Amino acid sequence: MRRQSGIEELSHCLLGRIERPDSASLAFAESLARGLYRIAELAPRESAVVLGGSFARGEPYLAAGTDASPLSDVDILVVHSATIADRPYSELSAAFRATVPQASVYCLRSDQASHLTTALGREYRTNGLLIGPMDFADVDAVVDLNPRDALELAVFALVECLETGLLELVPKDAPPGHVQYLRTRVALNMVRSVVMLDGGFALHDGHHGRPEFGGASQWLLRLRDNRLDREPVSVAVVLRVLMQGLAEHRRRGWLTTHPDAITGSLFESAVGGRYVGYLQRLVLDLFDQLRVGAEQADALPDEEVARLLRQAWRSVCAARPELAGATDRPWPFFAARSGTYRDQLLQMKL
Repeated sequence: MRRQSGIEELSHCLLGRIERPDSASLAFAESLARGLYRIAELAPRESAVVLGGSFARGEPYLAAGTDASPLSDVDILVVHSATIADRPYSELSAAFRATVPQASVYCLRSDQASHLTTALGREYRTNGLLIGPMDFADVDAVVDLNPRDALELAVFALVECLETGLLELVPKDAPPGHVQYLRTRVALNMVRSVVMLDGGFALHDGHHGRPEFGGASQWLLRLRDNRLDREPVSVAVVLRVLMQGLAEHRRRGWLTTHPDAITGSLFESAVGGRYVGYLQRLVLDLFDQLRVGAEQADALPDEEVARLLRQAWRSVCAARPELAGATDRPWPFFAARSGTYRDQLLQMKL
């Protein structure tokens, strides 16, 4: 965790890995830095405010335009003492979003935050930016990651892909820039999960490990950061990256000996672990079925990828009695469960 000494230093860190940020991006970073310091003032007394995610890593995605509004989330963790009287969570979140509209706020007691492991712990305890005057005893923590953590991120990318319908047809009125962001985000997170197998963590750590994944990371980042209203990267290309990443996890990651990222781990008996493990196996089964028909993914039109996905989903449902009567498309099923999945994923780590 890195303590920030002021608005100027923080605004520089927010864009630290963006090559030649334009004036709109620099202005937004300064505005966001001021907003984050204002949030630190609004936080309950005896609490610390930690910024995580892509902004803390210095590699956010900003939309094109004069305001350079962020498409990346502004992830904020409030770490507080168990002895203080907290303001209601909803009230605190509303106050933060009134200052920084893109803020996603999490509140944890200091004892909970100090025990965060996995990629979530790495995001806040190791890579996070500590904002404001309050201290946090965990400031020098280093959270190491393992192949299980890498697989968890890979499956998270697959869940996001399914819950948003990214492998299905794009709505005619969807802004090309937003579709480009969503598709490259999912593909980049899969590449990032493979990079984690070789000791990397950030999107820009593609130099770790096998060259083809480093090259894919650089290419996807260029597409993401182009910020032009152009045709988005095709569904087939996204699918190819997802399949190659999963193959790497099967070859040398946690999937070589386990059916999901929960089985065989400390989280297997944790609250929420059973639900998370089941949904992960469902997702991995779906992509196993999809792999059979998508070996030449680069040559497939988007409509064919969508058809193959529905076909794979029907095969998965047919093999599981509890899914009898499920929707014909996977998107509604996973969209209805994504919130619970995220909540249980966090709960099992506390």
